[in-house]
Amino acid sequence: MKTSDIAYITIISLCIMLIPAAACAEDASLLWEFTQVTNFADTAISPDEGYVIAGGTNSEVYLLDSSGRLIWEKTVDGAVSGVSVSDNGEYSVAGTKNGTLYLFDYHGNTLWKKTLGQVVYDTAISSGGIYIAAGSNDANLYLYKSSGELVWKKRLADEVYCVSMNADGSLITAGTKVFYAYLYNLKGENLWKYRTDDQINDVDMSPDGSRIVAGCADGRVVILDGNGTKVWATNVKVPVNGVSSSYYGQYIAVGSNDNYARLYGDDKQEILKYATYGNVRGVSLSYTGTYLSVASNDENLYYLSVPGIVAATPEPLPSCEPVINLTGAGVVYINSTPSGADVYIDNSYIGITPIEAEDIAQGNHILMLRMPGYDDWTEEISGGQETRVSAVMSASKSSGNRSSAPPAAVTVFALAIGIVAAALISRKNKN
Repeated sequence: MKTSDIAYITIISLCIMLIPAAACAEDASLLWEFTQVTNFADTAISPDEGYVIAGGTNSEVYLLDSSGRLIWEKTVDGAVSGVSVSDNGEYSVAGTKNGTLYLFDYHGNTLWKKTLGQVVYDTAISSGGIYIAAGSNDANLYLYKSSGELVWKKRLADEVYCVSMNADGSLITAGTKVFYAYLYNLKGENLWKYRTDDQINDVDMSPDGSRIVAGCADGRVVILDGNGTKVWATNVKVPVNGVSSSYYGQYIAVGSNDNYARLYGDDKQEILKYATYGNVRGVSLSYTGTYLSVASNDENLYYLSVPGIVAATPEPLPSCEPVINLTGAGVVYINSTPSGADVYIDNSYIGITPIEAEDIAQGNHILMLRMPGYDDWTEEISGGQETRVSAVMSASKSSGNRSSAPPAAVTVFALAIGIVAAALISRKNKN
């Protein structure tokens, strides 16, 4: 075989290998990674997708913005086992293996801490930051208000390994060491319990309350509806450490001991498999399902963009417990995804999101958010009380569709075509 023939075949082989490799980048894009000398135990994305919280075995809690910039770092009394964050990073909670539950403000100041048994395994906070749930080795499920007031505590069958709640905090779910998932309402009434085949290492409730996901030590992932009926299940064959659901439960994230974070659709199909260099201890899927945070034992926190996901458009949820202002004026906390939208109340310009609009008189008002490239978002709100609004802006149809092929794939494909063409011309000239 001639040297030119060998070169020709080599070029063609390289092109064939390069094009699929570039196309694989479409599965997930690593936006950033945050590295510390610790094993990351848990992570959560704020409901507005503006913040990411993580906790490590080095007794540190980290709050970052969605670009990966560190907002604050806080030292606690032991290895962190569970974290959660509310809208706009206003409140953050963390539980430690020394049995302490912490509540932090936006600046990382400790607002209060509670001792709950010897280990606080997991924590959850409602979107508006009003309610906080925690599970402990003392077999109790706790519900607090952000003021520090204990709403109730419930004795379950065994150690409470994991907790979650829907967006407004009106439904609370928990998983235990002895194979049960529970659902409670705000009054503390047990609505149902579901038995699995092994201990439940993590549980998550979709923000709309329609799906409950349980990840088990035997590798099973069970998806239940709001009534506690199994919808579907899968098995990753290794212990599951973390699970997370998008707003309506149409996407499910799973982190496990084989170093992978996986993403499933509601049709049970695996649509993403992302490899890390250590056991994946925690995962968090954004409300829209377009972003995924991964906490790994490899000293890294990963933040991924997931192309091809049809973003959910959550309905804004009213506060469970509006605070009535007897003076006749109220305050409205407004945020949007993405942030930076112009805010109008009754056609008067207020500012840009996120924003706290004060002195809103009693009665009904029209709130409108406006942003270039997005449809106007409007809703009727009530003044004279504390109200929290989270709006998800919808991209305007006139803004056009983005190409699904990543730039790297297009570049490599064009380069490959050019190389092949050059090789063919060279071969022809030599003949």
